[in-house]
Amino acid sequence: MATKRKGMVNLSRPGYFVYGSLAAVMIASLFPFYWSFLIGSGDASTIRDPNMSWLPGGNFFANASTVINADAVNFWKALGNSLIVSTTVSITTVVLSTLAGYAFAKPALQGQQLAVRGRHRDHGRAGPGWALFRCTSSCPATAGRVRCGPSSFRRSSPRSACSG
Repeated sequence: MATKRKGMVNLSRPGYFVYGSLAAVMIASLFPFYWSFLIGSGDASTIRDPNMSWLPGGNFFANASTVINADAVNFWKALGNSLIVSTTVSITTVVLSTLAGYAFAKPALQGQQLAVRGRHRDHGRAGPGWALFRCTSSCPATAGRVRCGPSSFRRSSPRSACSG
């Protein structure tokens, strides 16, 4: 039997809990679509029926053609509005996420390591962002003693400011 080397990934199959969880999420995600199909395939009394059948009725295509062709519904205008809104939201999300990704990935900014990793890159000490926290904190140990000037932005340990 070979021993597992450091850094090797365990490639065993997921257990029953993982597959059961995925099945539950899939059923919960697909249920609203099935419910809409059940309601859409019934007649007008289907919505109010407390003993509704879980099998689809035979009126789905007739009900769909009624919705599409009815003048009071404006189905095509509503579909066009949905497409415009969803396309605009998707494009805006992609553009803003791309800009945010570039802002974190490319330029070397002061405090970038603190924002991304939570620690400064120099031996695990707190980064320059700690001085801003130290100046604005409501720690009783620093109340009235911390002056927020250029000297407060030197690198220091977080424990030195609020040791309690």
